Amino acid sequence: MNDHQNGKQNRILVVDDHVEIRSMLRMYLESWDYIVHEAADGPSGLEEVAREHPDLIVLDHHMPGMSGLAMLTLLRQQGHTTPVVILTADPNQTVAVQCFRSGANDFIPKPFDPDFLEVVIRRLFRLRAAEDRAHRAEVLAAAEVRAAQLKDRLLLRLGHHLKAPLQQSLGHLASLARELRDDDHNQAARIPLVRLLESAERLDRMINRLTDLALLEANHGTLDLQPYDLAKLLQRARANVLDELQCRQVRLLERFDPPCMVKVDRDGFVRVLTELLANATALSPHGAVVQVAVDELPDRIRIRIMDSGPGIVAEELPSIFFPFSSSSLGESGKGVGLGLAIAQRIVTHHHGLLEAVNNRDGGATFMITLFRDPPARSFPATPNP
Repeated sequence: MNDHQNGKQNRILVVDDHVEIRSMLRMYLESWDYIVHEAADGPSGLEEVAREHPDLIVLDHHMPGMSGLAMLTLLRQQGHTTPVVILTADPNQTVAVQCFRSGANDFIPKPFDPDFLEVVIRRLFRLRAAEDRAHRAEVLAAAEVRAAQLKDRLLLRLGHHLKAPLQQSLGHLASLARELRDDDHNQAARIPLVRLLESAERLDRMINRLTDLALLEANHGTLDLQPYDLAKLLQRARANVLDELQCRQVRLLERFDPPCMVKVDRDGFVRVLTELLANATALSPHGAVVQVAVDELPDRIRIRIMDSGPGIVAEELPSIFFPFSSSSLGESGKGVGLGLAIAQRIVTHHHGLLEAVNNRDGGATFMITLFRDPPARSFPATPNP
């Protein structure tokens, strides 16, 4: 049975000046389902290598004119890495050393044992397959790293080039909207202008979040870990989502005893709490309650933010923290699915965990797990959301 690679039969080149040996090798190799090519000497062997690109070469040691080792040396000098098995009538230690120094992968004494030849060939094909898989994995990993770097660079560059003209446009639109606000004759023109201004503001927020995400992925800056009272951090986060809370008449309930101290980067962690509170508010019905509870353990602290909504669709849970992945039950298309991705990456920079689960009695819980005394780690400066 052939060691097929990528669905094709492996090709073996036999180079030997004795036609009887070539015929015998062809018989065995074809019975093992290999495709066989032949050459009677070194120069014709080199031509076959260039023309057929074999997957393995069985090469006679002693041949008139160009010897097997001379041909092998030329192949290696030309950069060929094809596995080579040397057939030799002198199976001594000196010959073995010469074969391996010339670049042979194995050698077999003449007269050869067909079973031993099959074992050697199959082993070399398995080794080559393993090397190819490892090489492909390395190439793929390098390509993924490069792609991520290019993506982050592109996002940062796009954010930089779009930010200034967008800010300028926002300023002009806001100025026009103010001018038309008290002009009773132009109220019809003011309505589409206000909608355009709201769209521009949403685009500005998206660009800011894309830039923040790119900075997080690129791992810029350092964490400034200090002990803070969680209640005060929540107060800052609540102020950031106050409009949403009031609009939906959602009440925030803190179920823990202050002071509850956490060692975090203040701005980064307020950003996390802001994103999670905004998400919980969006998922909760009007007039509902969003709860914040804390479990203090010897080696960690767990912060749970629980909404009163319908929960997260089960199919969406595994990808809820992916960029541009937003819950179909959430903001009704207002967001672009970056807030939770940003929060997850900030928590990761704290050597923590951010998880989402559905509650048995309805709603969803987002759990932040922070381990006590985490090591310092690079982290981007976090702007206000």
